[in-house]
Amino acid sequence: EKLSKIEPKIIAITASYGKTSIKNFIYEILNGKYRTYKTPRSVNTLKGIVADINNNLPENTEFYIIEAGARERGDIREISEFVEHQYAILGKIGEQHIEYFKTLSNIIQTKLEIIESDRLEELYLHHSINKEKVPQKNRKFKIIHFGKNISGVKSTLDGTWFNYIYDNNLERFQTKVLGKFQGENLAVVIDIALRFGFNISEIKFHIQNLKPIPHRLEKIEVEGKII
Repeated sequence: EKLSKIEPKIIAITASYGKTSIKNFIYEILNGKYRTYKTPRSVNTLKGIVADINNNLPENTEFYIIEAGARERGDIREISEFVEHQYAILGKIGEQHIEYFKTLSNIIQTKLEIIESDRLEELYLHHSINKEKVPQKNRKFKIIHFGKNISGVKSTLDGTWFNYIYDNNLERFQTKVLGKFQGENLAVVIDIALRFGFNISEIKFHIQNLKPIPHRLEKIEVEGKII
């Protein structure tokens, strides 16, 4: 009832790893132009999302960004059918939680439950996942591969740099966020920002000023030492 009353644009994110980082990065950028809210910390279960909506979601939210996790088949389907997001991001898939799912194929099929939203308009799919793996049944949404247009990634303790190809132009980005793998995570963040009205200059500014996610390759300097 509360979601129906507020009617926010909803972005749901799932992956084997990188979900929380992508969620936080998208939030930091969209919040510069829109009233944006995200599920806190690593809340990513149906029960956690329901409680978050009832107790915390502001009435004036324009964008609601949620993280969808799973311990077994059907978990992400339940979340998708409940929130009915219009936009979905399926990030990189690996053998995280293989103890629950037994095979990589089972993990992929579970993560693909992110498309089980009746209102889904766009699926942002990591370039390592073949579009043919996405079920064809009742497909009305657009599939956008992300991450292939990233190159020249360099990462040091001072930050990360990467190229992003946009409209046949090569744009160089830099960020304080650490880790070469963040280039691909940030690719979908840039795609989303462009989709919702940001220009390249605005996005470069926000990417450059992103804060590292606490406890995820977060550089801490104490008395001349780096942790």
